Parts: sequence; structure tokens; C-alpha cells
Amino acid sequence: MKVCITAQDNNENAQVDPRFGRCAFFAFYDTDSGDYQFFQNEAAFADGGAGTKAGNFIAGKGVRVLMTGHLGPNAETVVNAAGIRLITVNSGAVKDVVDREKAGFK
Repeated sequence: MKVCITAQDNNENAQVDPRFGRCAFFAFYDTDSGDYQFFQNEAAFADGGAGTKAGNFIAGKGVRVLMTGHLGPNAETVVNAAGIRLITVNSGAVKDVVDREKAGFK
């Protein structure tokens, strides 16, 4: 299963970015392999609709769980429609929040 964590940098020791639509990077964690992949959030540079664009991006990547601090109402609509479960996380290193929440991913 794919888990998405909003991150301030492109490595597993980066701090969680509490913003969703304007986060710097998306960290994708694969629960089967334990591998991470990082993608720059292109939606962060949008004039408007960043949350919706970010939501569509992660939904298109097959994410099932999202770990972030805050979703705007439009992003929340996209994430809910895609059946992505939200875990609210405002701080900590990406690897640490994944390790802490791992048991609840199923």
C-alpha cells in the first residue's frame, strides 16, 4: 500500500510539512517494500487550486493513506472522493512519523 507524507525536503529525515497543497515534497512510502520515493510538489507553485491539484496527483499515484497537517476544503473533497484515509501529523521527521503510525496503515 502507498502512504503519502507531506515533507519539507526530499529525504526520509526531512521534517513533515504541515501544509498539503503547498508542501515542498511528497514522500511516498510503500508498506510492502519499505521503500520511499520523493516527488517535488508542482502544485505548490500554482496561482490557485494547489490543494485540488495536489490531491489529484497523489490519488493518481494510488495513495491509500495521507499524512499531513492541514487540508483545505477543496483538497479534502478530492482526497475523500479518492478514498484516501487522512492521518493528521503536524511535525516530526518523515521516517519517525511513518514508524509511529505504521501499525495503523492497514
